[in-house]
Amino acid sequence: MHTDQLINTLAHGAGPAPRSSGWRAMGLPLAGATALALGGGLTVLGAVPASDFAAPAPWMKLAYTGLLAWTLGLATLHAGLPAQPWRGPLRAAGVVFLLMATFGLVVWNQAPAAQQAATVLGRDGSWVTCAPKVMLLALPVFAAAMLALRRLAPTRLRPAGALAGGAAGACGAFAYAFCCPEFSAAYVAVWYTAGIATCAAAGALLGPRLLRW
Repeated sequence: MHTDQLINTLAHGAGPAPRSSGWRAMGLPLAGATALALGGGLTVLGAVPASDFAAPAPWMKLAYTGLLAWTLGLATLHAGLPAQPWRGPLRAAGVVFLLMATFGLVVWNQAPAAQQAATVLGRDGSWVTCAPKVMLLALPVFAAAMLALRRLAPTRLRPAGALAGGAAGACGAFAYAFCCPEFSAAYVAVWYTAGIATCAAAGALLGPRLLRW
């Protein structure tokens, strides 16, 4: 049998991949690892009071990090599949960031001059530890994302690693949002994003090594 005949035989009637395959391949590992990160964060760092969720600010943090986790997770999945476009979900993540950055800028601009620094830096120097905590909680998600990618077939290892790192960082930030007492949109736009971006940079550095076939 010629090679072309073999390919045609294998491809005949294959049909589209099941809709649930993407969720199983990437969604379940990221969701499980995020739950693990959340449990660890609540155990070590403690949770914000439940009464805080009566205000919109905590939901703003969860919406921002959750949307980033979704879009970057989808981009990571596409980066693991040959010939799948991943820039579309990445652009969506960029739009989410721009909206958050704009909201943060408005909050900073509308604050009294004496309080503008606090809208970005938080209280008691919390900005110093925000990004490292996001990165720490992202570690189990990063491991899960890399293992999931290794089961797929990424061909551009550095972008795939960067997307996996960014998705992990967003999931870590989502978990940290339940523990973080800061509610300023400017604070979230700067320091949560800094943690996510650092995770993406780490993924770009480690991707070619960890994802090599």
